[in-house]
Amino acid sequence: MANRKKVLNIGVLLDNNKLFREALGHDESLDLIIEPKDVNQMLRYFQKLAKEGKQIQRLILMGHGSKSGHHIGLLRPEDVDRKIIRGLREERYKVKGELAGEIGQAKKALAAASSDGEKQKLRTKLDGLEQRLRTVSAGYEDGTLKEQAFADIEDLMAPDATVGLLNCEAAATSAGKQFMRDLADILVSKHGGTVIGNEDKIQVKKISPVLAWITGKPDYLAKPLGNWVVIDKSATGKSRRKCGAACKDFERYGFCDRPAAKNGGPCYQHR
Repeated sequence: MANRKKVLNIGVLLDNNKLFREALGHDESLDLIIEPKDVNQMLRYFQKLAKEGKQIQRLILMGHGSKSGHHIGLLRPEDVDRKIIRGLREERYKVKGELAGEIGQAKKALAAASSDGEKQKLRTKLDGLEQRLRTVSAGYEDGTLKEQAFADIEDLMAPDATVGLLNCEAAATSAGKQFMRDLADILVSKHGGTVIGNEDKIQVKKISPVLAWITGKPDYLAKPLGNWVVIDKSATGKSRRKCGAACKDFERYGFCDRPAAKNGGPCYQHR
């Protein structure tokens, strides 16, 4: 049954872990819990909620973490670093164009080839180019999806929302704190809010209150072992929706960074 509430508290399990699942499931303050198969599925679900006019007041992201390689389960820093995503997307756009040109030349050469040996050599080259194009295109589409999702969910988090990170050592290093700031930029920058992470490990323990003994169903507790670090983000009120069209001088300007038109389309220079 669809949740009719307009403002929700949501838990996201980013690891296939039974103890984590039980601990998150026992938080009665959460309206719903999702377990996406990958980051893009999570973003698509957030886009769906935003389209329905929902907002999130409290978002819990839970998964394994480590200060030697910060992550929250399957969510990694490069998934929310807008500079990295934009840079890779522009690079892949250029490579796509170059590969398309090389493929066109290889096809012409294949059509003009006379000997079987030459044709086989060209077919092998063409197969390699087309495989590279598929790989680069997939990376480009991934970046495009993320940038679009970031724009679509800019109003999803309610004013002064809280994003709680239940992963080990989320704020143990400067890199971890930067990860938290990037999450704040993506999720709560427009309307303001906080991202909270722990400096030490998050211990998930099985406990047995009286009710558990009676029902035979033990409870689980997520217990922080260190101090909490809070990243506050003041509301900017600014939209993240950009034109996004490829500029004529792409080598110099890349994708257009001007604000999108009121209808969400390209700016006046790229219509």
